[in-house]
Amino acid sequence: MNKNSISASQLFFTILQTQIGIGILGLPYNLFKTAHTDGWISMLISGCIIQAITLFHWGLTHRLPGLTLYQMTSKLLGKWGGNFLNIGYVFYYIIVSSVITVLYVNVLKRWLYHLTPAYILVFLLVVIALYFAKENVRNIGRFFTIVSVFLIILVLLISNAYKEADVRYLFPIGHSGIQNILLASKEGSISMLGFEAILILAPFVKAKSTMTLKMVMLSNCIVTVLYVYII
Repeated sequence: MNKNSISASQLFFTILQTQIGIGILGLPYNLFKTAHTDGWISMLISGCIIQAITLFHWGLTHRLPGLTLYQMTSKLLGKWGGNFLNIGYVFYYIIVSSVITVLYVNVLKRWLYHLTPAYILVFLLVVIALYFAKENVRNIGRFFTIVSVFLIILVLLISNAYKEADVRYLFPIGHSGIQNILLASKEGSISMLGFEAILILAPFVKAKSTMTLKMVMLSNCIVTVLYVYII
């Protein structure tokens, strides 16, 4: 396997780690604001929505094998249309990265580094991100595979809250109303962003197209179950 390729298992862990981020901390509250104790239902709906979008993304990679998202746009929309959309994607990812950085800094200052200036924390996060982003796909896949062990620790830490759990807290199921449950599913879908990385990574996966789909959908399922567990 060369440095510009990853295995199916590495794809799975990469998508998994890309989906799980800082948003996990505020997800239960954000769902509760709209769906109340039916937030877990909203999360399940979000999981189904993400799976449907994943199928659409996979369809593009299957129909246009060997092309990344930025190459697909040029092929489908032409040079000018593709370049225009690609510039939009670049700005989108810059904005997403900026929002994630702000959220991380907010959490770090609130819980750990109360006196550290925010710009110092931003600088450190940006340096780490740039150092990480310059690596090839294979090294990134390996890193995500290794650090996924911390998800087990996360689950164990969260399980401590289940000492006070009572299934009766979920009742009456559906009392928030279908409209509120569907509205809250938007928050769940946003928290699962990262699955779209298949549009970039698919050409580098050394596996059959169907296996690529299975790995991404499995990641979606696990993230959905994890989020429902937390909620």
